[in-house]
Amino acid sequence: MVTRNIKILYVKVTLKAFAKINLFLEVLKKDPNVSLHNIETVVQNVSLYDVIKIECSKSKNELDSKININTDCEDLKRLSPTLNSAYVACKEILKYNSVTGINVKINIKKNIPLKSGLGGESADAAAVLVGLNFLLGSNLSTIELSKLAFCIGSDVPLFILGGTIVSCSSKFKLKKILKLPKCHILICKPDFGILTKDAYRMFDDKYKTQKYKKISIDSILSSMNEQDIEKISKYTYNRFEEVLENEDILNLKKVIIKNGALSAGMSGSGSAVFGLFKDYTKASICKNKLNTRYKYVFICKPVDIGQEFTQ
Repeated sequence: MVTRNIKILYVKVTLKAFAKINLFLEVLKKDPNVSLHNIETVVQNVSLYDVIKIECSKSKNELDSKININTDCEDLKRLSPTLNSAYVACKEILKYNSVTGINVKINIKKNIPLKSGLGGESADAAAVLVGLNFLLGSNLSTIELSKLAFCIGSDVPLFILGGTIVSCSSKFKLKKILKLPKCHILICKPDFGILTKDAYRMFDDKYKTQKYKKISIDSILSSMNEQDIEKISKYTYNRFEEVLENEDILNLKKVIIKNGALSAGMSGSGSAVFGLFKDYTKASICKNKLNTRYKYVFICKPVDIGQEFTQ
C-alpha cells in the first residue's frame, strides 16, 4: 500500500465503460499448480457501453468512508452491493491510497447484458478505477491501475489498457496491437446467460476424455497486422463454442452469416454472438430480423479505448 496525501480535486464525473468481444479465444489445459486456466485471446473493445457516474463528498467521520451503489439493472439490484465489481473497485483504490473520510456514490446505467461474455462488469470496475483516480488526483499510472484491476478480476486490466489487446495469461502479459479495421459489429445475446465458472468446468470435463489440439493465435495476429478484415474474419475462433455445443448459439451464428457477415463467433464464455460486417446495410437488415426474436441486439464499431470521460 502507498500512503498519499489525497484531496477531492473534483466532485463528480461520468464515464462510458465500453464492452468487449473476443476475436480469438483459446483455453489452455489447466496446470494443476495454478488456480486459474491460462488463455490466449485477442480482445477488441466496442462502442456498446455502460454509463458510470461517480460523485465524491467529504464524510463527517474522517476515519470512515461509505460507498453507495445504484443501478437500473434488476439482476444487480438483487445482489449484495459488496459483490458488485464497481463496489470492489472503489474499495480497492481507496484502500490503496489510504483514503478515508469520503463518501462515494456510484450510479451504473446498464446497457451491456449480464452473463454475455461482453465484459460488462469488468468494464464497470475499470471505469470506477479510472474515474476515482481522476477525482482524487491520485495520478496512478496505467501500470498501477492495472495491478489494482487484477485484484478485482483477471479481465479488468484489459479495460484499463483498452482498444485491441493480445492477452497470454500464461505469461501474464497484455499487449496493445492495431485496432480492428473499419467494420460494423453486430452483437446479439440469446435469452439465456452463461456463467464463466460453468464454462470452464465444462471445458475440464470435456477434455478429460477427448483429445485436445491447441489452435494457434498466430494467424489472426498476422491478419491484424495486415489490417485485412476478410483475413481476420477467417481466423476468428472461440474454444468455448466447442465446449458448450449449444444449438441456439450455433443457429444464431448461422443466421448472422446467412445475412451477410464475414464471420460470426461467440464472445468470451458466452452467450453473446457477434458478426463482423463490411456493409452497414446488411448489418442493419440482420439486426431488424434478430430483433423480432431477441431483446439484446446491437450494431457497434471498434473503439481504441476502454472508457471515456463524458463530462
